Amino acid sequence: MHRASAVELKDQIEAERSGTPFVVLRDGDDRQRIVLLSGDRATVGRAGEAELALEWDSEVSRGHAELVEIGGAWTVSDDGLSRNGSYVNGERVSGRRRLRDGDVLRFGATSAVFRAPTEARAVSETQLAEGVPDATLTATQKTVLVALCRPFREGSAYATPATNQQIAGEVFSAWTP
Repeated sequence: MHRASAVELKDQIEAERSGTPFVVLRDGDDRQRIVLLSGDRATVGRAGEAELALEWDSEVSRGHAELVEIGGAWTVSDDGLSRNGSYVNGERVSGRRRLRDGDVLRFGATSAVFRAPTEARAVSETQLAEGVPDATLTATQKTVLVALCRPFREGSAYATPATNQQIAGEVFSAWTP
């Protein structure tokens, strides 16, 4: 997915500028394909009528999976329709799984990247805020906030915030010489 030509990168940037979530992949002839997710659902399968048709991949079932927008968030759903399964970032999907910008999807032998331009923009705006001076937070408050947010920054599918004991340990170690 990282070997895009200049023309292919230009096409990806244009898709990002549209603000519409999309999937980018390479087809059986090794050509880049960008599939805009313009509705609230898209089927994935080997059948030609699928919105994300992967006709070249014999490991993909005719009706393999479904991409569904629920409450503004895109999910991939594989309810056992596929014989080879669907994967997000190497983990097999059972039921429904929320997608995040940059997630790598695999259906059969075909890999694709899910892109959510508005989500990516929100992340970059958050990163810009990292340069704002810490005048409004004390050192202890910042330590607590970082401890609470760390699991979410690591992108875990099931992030669990730090416990009170873990936070207390970090605050205490920050104050110990």
